[in-house]
Amino acid sequence: MISSELHEQLLAGLRDGSVVPYLGPGVLAVVRHTATGAPLPATSDELIIAMNGGKPMSPKLMYEFPRAAMNVELKRGRSAVTKFLDATYGATHWTRSAVHD
Repeated sequence: MISSELHEQLLAGLRDGSVVPYLGPGVLAVVRHTATGAPLPATSDELIIAMNGGKPMSPKLMYEFPRAAMNVELKRGRSAVTKFLDATYGATHWTRSAVHD
């Protein structure tokens, strides 16, 4: 729990623009595909598994999405990564999260 003094400092910083909130991938945890009900892949691990057809990659590649994407790009070409991202995020069939509202 944070002190009331720190709480007030944070609120003041948000108001004057000196504090910028960080919204992590957890804010999208409730977003679902409207047809299938599948969750939106938002974390690095979820993206890697989705990009690899539902299977995890080697531990070295599971470290972060950019590393895994570079591996896919080297093996299958940049278009494979682009097609995956377009198919995943280009669809307008996702529910809205509370942060969007």
